[in-house]
Order: sequence, then structure tokens, then C-alpha cells
Amino acid sequence: MKSIRSLWFVFFALFAFVLAACGSGGSPAPGTNSQPPLVSAAAATGVTVDAATLNGNVNPNGNATTVWFEWGTSSTLASYTATASQSIGSGAASLAITANLSGLIQNTTYYYRVCANSSADQPKSSIVSFTTGTPAAAPTVQTFAPSGVTTSAATLNGGVNPNGLVTTAWFEWGTSATLASYTATANQSIGSGVASVSITANLIGLASSTTYYYRACGSSSAGTIRGSITLLITQTPGIPPSVQTLGATGITTTTATLNATVNPNSLATLAFFEWGTSPTLATFTTTTAQSF
Repeated sequence: MKSIRSLWFVFFALFAFVLAACGSGGSPAPGTNSQPPLVSAAAATGVTVDAATLNGNVNPNGNATTVWFEWGTSSTLASYTATASQSIGSGAASLAITANLSGLIQNTTYYYRVCANSSADQPKSSIVSFTTGTPAAAPTVQTFAPSGVTTSAATLNGGVNPNGLVTTAWFEWGTSATLASYTATANQSIGSGVASVSITANLIGLASSTTYYYRACGSSSAGTIRGSITLLITQTPGIPPSVQTLGATGITTTTATLNATVNPNSLATLAFFEWGTSPTLATFTTTTAQSF
């Protein structure tokens, strides 16, 4: 009987050892879930010329988990930079994670992935990418030839392309060949398109026979650009027509032919006769005008 009791004691001791090793019926002990975290990368947001926010999702699957991003310019992330680790607990729901990057290179494609670490595994997501922006350009400005030039007035002409940014335009003009000193016309709002917009400004009260200089200008958040300097020369006042009255010919009792010479002096001219019975032509009749 003593040997039988000893055998049963050994049997129960072995059974208790197996139960302890299996964790009471084979269930994993708390905090040792064998399921690894579930990781996925999401599209980057807030992408500018030198910054971006990385996004992803991680489900800890019941184990205490830390997460981070690996990022760089290698499409395979053979070399990368890791963001700071973030602890997201040991829940069983997917959590959104983010990391802000700054100091990036403009117009460059970057790659990144989500990484996680728990007692079950260290999974990494698939690699996704984003491309930083290109800085917006300042306006493109052109100065065109003037039009409508007279002895005292002219119309200034130009073209300004906003290059996608809200832009104002104007002219600077004066008698200085370098426009070291100038007068500016009123600002014109030309929107934020990507095509050249025609701009004009009318000047009046100019001096005759005078050379003026001007340039078109445009300004946006990307900078102020001044176009090339163009000149305009106001006209010289025209010389009046030269007129000489000649003697009448073909005189009869009821008819006569009036004669004269007219020099238009390079200006479009209308000529006519004034005639009557008053020696001073205080009152007179006008003949039909003739164009020269």
C-alpha cells in the first residue's frame, strides 16, 4: 500500500506541473497574446514644399505596443530615418498614429512605413510615398509698347502672369531713363490664374515733345517683379496749315471761281472759302470743305 500511495503522489505532482506549464487549461497568460500588432500606412497630409504629416493605423492586438515611422528617399527604405517611438497601450482596436516631418527638400519624393513592436512580433507596413511641393513662382511681367500717344496723353500696356497666386499689377513711369524716380499708377487686381493678363493705364497731362519711360510691375506673396523699361515720346504739336488767297477767275455777271493754295503741313486738313459782300466778311457764306 505504501508503494501505491507513493505512485499516486508522483502522478498528481506531474499532473499539477503540466497544468502550470500550460497556464490552466492551455490559455496564454495575460499580456502574452501571440497575435502580432496589425499595421497599415495611410496617405500623408499637410504636404508643403518642406513639411508633411505621416499617418498610419496600428492595432496592438492585446499586447503593450510601441510604434514609429521609418522614412527616407529610398523607395525600398534600404536606408531610413526613424521617428520617435510612441506607446499606444495594449488594446484590441486600431489606433491612428501620426508624425510631423519638417525641413524636407522641395519637389522630392519621400517614402515611409509604419512599424510596431510588442512581445508577439515587430511588423512593418507596406511602403507608401508622397512628394513635396515646388515653391510658387513670382509673377511673370512684360512691358509692351505704348498706344494712343498724342501731344499730352498715352496708354501704357503690359502683361502679367500671376503664376497661380493672387496678384496685383501697376505701372511705374517718369522722365528718368532708369526710373530712379517715378510715379506709380493705381494697382490693378488680376486674380490668381496661370495665364498672362493684359494691363493698361491711361496717362494724361503729359508734356509735348517729351520722352517718358515706364515699366509694368506685378506683386504676389512670392515676390514683386518689375518688367523691362520701355519709352514713349509724346508728339510735337502740329504746324497749322499755310493758306494763301489768290485772285478770283472766270468772273461773269453771275459767277466767279475762287482760288487759293493750302499747305497741310503734314496734318490732315480741310479747306474751304468764306465769301460775302462785307469787305470784312463780318457775315459770310462757306463753301463745301475740301479734304487735303
